[in-house]
Amino acid sequence: MMSVYTDEKVSLGHSRLSIIDLSQAGHQPMSNEDGSLWITYNGEVYNAEELRDELLAKGHVLKSRTDTEIIIHAFEQYGPDCLHMFNGMWAFCLYDKRKSKLFIARDRFGVKPLYFHHDGRRLIFSSMPSAILKSGISKAPDEKSLMQYLAFNSLHHGESTFFKGISSLLPGHYLEFDLESGKYLASAGKVILR
Repeated sequence: MMSVYTDEKVSLGHSRLSIIDLSQAGHQPMSNEDGSLWITYNGEVYNAEELRDELLAKGHVLKSRTDTEIIIHAFEQYGPDCLHMFNGMWAFCLYDKRKSKLFIARDRFGVKPLYFHHDGRRLIFSSMPSAILKSGISKAPDEKSLMQYLAFNSLHHGESTFFKGISSLLPGHYLEFDLESGKYLASAGKVILR
């Protein structure tokens, strides 16, 4: 089942495979308690229980047992540095309504995919290029990536994909996107363990 959050600046959609906390409290897109920070997330943070205790000790109020909510509150507490704290596999987007920014990140080994298209004003992202193609962008092939695949059976092309205009966020990287200007604020923060 697809769940959606939409406001005047963003649309976040999510189809959830429920593993931890099967209740309604675990549904995504998920927000913090005041609705100022929203997330759509794919993956698992293995040390979520350890981080839960740390966040509760710092005064955060948690309504679920999900690792999704741990990411939201860790970002509230530590900003992008929270990525250094996570052990696991993930691809997620956090929407900060107050700052009008998106923060997307991918795990250090690239287990969970994250693709995006930026046309100079908007950012479209998904775990699959096919979802981005449904937004009406060109389906023109990236010939260099196709040739590398045909000649060397290589599926890894850095940021390039089989489609022009669709990039892959590199493993262990994040980017920040300003919704007001339509520009990247940062691109390429390497994620490491603390």
